[in-house]
Amino acid sequence: MESGASFRSASDWPILAACGAALALGGGTTQGLWSDAIAQLGGLVVILLLSIRLMRGEFRLSSLGPLCFALAVAAISSMQLCFLPPSIWSRLPGRSTIYEGLVHAGVDPPWLPLSLEPESTLRSCLSLIPPIAVFLSSALLGPALRRSMTVTVLAVGALSVLLGVAQTYGGPNSPLRFYEVTNLSSPVGFFANRNHYSALSYCAAAFLGAWSIGWVRDRREGETVKLALAFLLYATFVFGVLSAGSRAGLFLALLGGLGLAAMALSEFEGFKTLVPVDRIAKGSRLLGVSLLATTALAALAATIWSDKVARIVEEVGAREPRVEIFRTTFRAASSYMPFGAGIGTFESVYQMFEDPQHITPELINRAHNDWLELWLEGGAPSLAVVVILSFGLFAAIGRVWRGAENGVCEFDQRLARASSIVVVLLAIHSLVDYPLRTTGLACVFALACGNLVGWRKVEAVRDLVAALDDRVISRPMRRPASREPLVASTDEKAAG
Repeated sequence: MESGASFRSASDWPILAACGAALALGGGTTQGLWSDAIAQLGGLVVILLLSIRLMRGEFRLSSLGPLCFALAVAAISSMQLCFLPPSIWSRLPGRSTIYEGLVHAGVDPPWLPLSLEPESTLRSCLSLIPPIAVFLSSALLGPALRRSMTVTVLAVGALSVLLGVAQTYGGPNSPLRFYEVTNLSSPVGFFANRNHYSALSYCAAAFLGAWSIGWVRDRREGETVKLALAFLLYATFVFGVLSAGSRAGLFLALLGGLGLAAMALSEFEGFKTLVPVDRIAKGSRLLGVSLLATTALAALAATIWSDKVARIVEEVGAREPRVEIFRTTFRAASSYMPFGAGIGTFESVYQMFEDPQHITPELINRAHNDWLELWLEGGAPSLAVVVILSFGLFAAIGRVWRGAENGVCEFDQRLARASSIVVVLLAIHSLVDYPLRTTGLACVFALACGNLVGWRKVEAVRDLVAALDDRVISRPMRRPASREPLVASTDEKAAG
């Protein structure tokens, strides 16, 4: 049996413990918390265990993709801590003012790192350890561990909702609110932000679909109890989303429900009979063309009525402060292209570009858009990693929704489909908030990505081995050449 395919390895338990710790302790939105340090230590233990398995040769050639991606993420983040000579550093966008200030002050400019705030960048690099550890574990260590890690998400998600109920009864001064800066009038569970609390709930509900749909299909004895438990968990997660009062959480929970409905329909035999695969493919192409045409018409209308569109945007911006935050972040990101200001530098850089007419009493510590913030801090290299990851995930999502494949466990494919829903939901949520800036939700996203990347590895290897065995068995056996006939013919020749 392939390494990691069973739950017998002693190193699986520390991995699950580290995953649970990252989910429960990684709900803060600021850096340097002791809870994040515990999650990072757990991530280091997991990476150490993975390194030991790698040196033992337990991973195959198919593991190179996830390993290379993890190394690229770590390299691009740590690259900003490399010191550069003044002749190079001063020519980078956004650094000339600092250089001129040092010269005017009579200070000899020293070698400085690419990041404007090396300490913040170092803390941000350390925060990547838990999600990288979770991603590599789910992508490389087999289906049994992936299932157990997903169960950990369900357990922590349910406990988070129960904790949120206790926080509501305890009021704003409840000691169960673990973060100083938090939403005092809403349940937050293990998080500091109610939006992230609801995000864990809808992600857990999506993962739960992999089990509940399978139990409905099996219809075996004892499945009724499991379905009742699934219904109770669904009710818990839905309550978590509703009690948070998050607009994005509610919308994405409904979108996740549509994704689970699509999963259920895709496995219903009657649906496959009524709607053949070729018709689904034609419908998908038609939908794509329709969306493209709609986008083109919308762009044309926006061009013709540009004044009205601009007025609408200004009105929306006046009611929604995030529009101004997006605009300022975009302006700052453009000024620091192509290498960015440094991971973790958003708060200080944003203040330099704030419009005095739109300054608010509240401190803007996040862009409320993970992708814009990543562009500002990491520049073009970070966006390149995101693009590569997006292409890989889109390809994996296309494979996993293409229908059942021979030799692939139905549950693993179902879990991969649920993971694709989680990836899409968190990616959309990151357009209007910053869920991936919390260690807990970053680990959920990493787990979903690992499930998508690794769901076919074990089965592909088994199919390859089986195919080779069939070829060896079916090939006619050749008798090795023997020297005995040559000896006999020589004797016969001598006797003759």
